[in-house]
Amino acid sequence: MEAHFKTPEIIRTPLKINFKNEAGTDAQGVSRDAYTSFWKMFFESSADGEDARVPAINPHYGLEEWQAIGRILVKGFLDVKVFPIQLAPVFFEALMFGEEALSPDDLFDSFMLYLSESDRKVISSALHDKSCQKKTWRRSKTYLIVKAAIAFHLKIKCSILSNNLHINA
Repeated sequence: MEAHFKTPEIIRTPLKINFKNEAGTDAQGVSRDAYTSFWKMFFESSADGEDARVPAINPHYGLEEWQAIGRILVKGFLDVKVFPIQLAPVFFEALMFGEEALSPDDLFDSFMLYLSESDRKVISSALHDKSCQKKTWRRSKTYLIVKAAIAFHLKIKCSILSNNLHINA
């Protein structure tokens, strides 16, 4: 599918999608299935994270491929209202409003959704330990460093991807 979306004109072109070896006319149902299938395969092969997925850095994807994926995102939403809600909200915030719009709390929340449930529990436990409940701990350098490190990790990933993914609508 990506190969068909490498030209910007595809956004303005009406599409009729058909699956090979299937007799079906595209009355948006086939298109919806195609976009949904694309995102399912994309998440299985090219995204990381648990409850909130983030596109993974892929050595086979250059600017042209990321732009094609951006066009698939836009075209799928415009034409048949398919939107990959599995993507981390902070990822979309970075694409739409720039990295400077990301708050540390948004980054932290998205990072927690990115982690597996067991990792989430470990970090939550460490941050909410009874000894950590004291206001002095919540303001301590250690707490702020842990929170900043988590936010920084996700921000770096968003930064790399937002610099390579340009959505041309």
